Amino acid sequence: MITFQKVDHTRRRLLRDIAESTFRDTYSHLNDPDQFEVYCSDHFSQERIDRELEEASSTFFFLIQVEQTIGYTKLNFGNAQTETMPEDHLEIERFYLCSGHHGKGYGRSMMEFIKDYARSQSYRTLWLGVWEKNPKALAFYARMGMTRHGSHTFVIGDDRQTDYIMKMDI
Repeated sequence: MITFQKVDHTRRRLLRDIAESTFRDTYSHLNDPDQFEVYCSDHFSQERIDRELEEASSTFFFLIQVEQTIGYTKLNFGNAQTETMPEDHLEIERFYLCSGHHGKGYGRSMMEFIKDYARSQSYRTLWLGVWEKNPKALAFYARMGMTRHGSHTFVIGDDRQTDYIMKMDI
């Protein structure tokens, strides 16, 4: 059985650990090690995670299987979105599963949860940025019904990378 739990400050250390480990598992082998370390040391510090948790226009949810946290998502609305979007848009800034939990339907369940959450908050469109060099993620989001609508830059250290912006009306 899986459940979703809104993350609060009592689980901030677990959030930091999962955020960093899932990002490292997904991207470390595809990036320059020095640039990657610069990014991780900045973006996954406990101070940075604490600030993100305090942001009123962002929310985090854990994906929990039985009693084990196996993934998380970060959702942004309003001014917290990484691109200027209409008020009825909700950004999925982060969408990660822990190693060993891919290909088991958890990603689909998390996407369904996000869609239900977005509808309950009166959002009409979900969007996200996904690295152009991540074919598995691109294929997954396409299977979920998202389509490409442009691109933006994502920076790791000094490395400027291209993310495709994908959207879905809900």
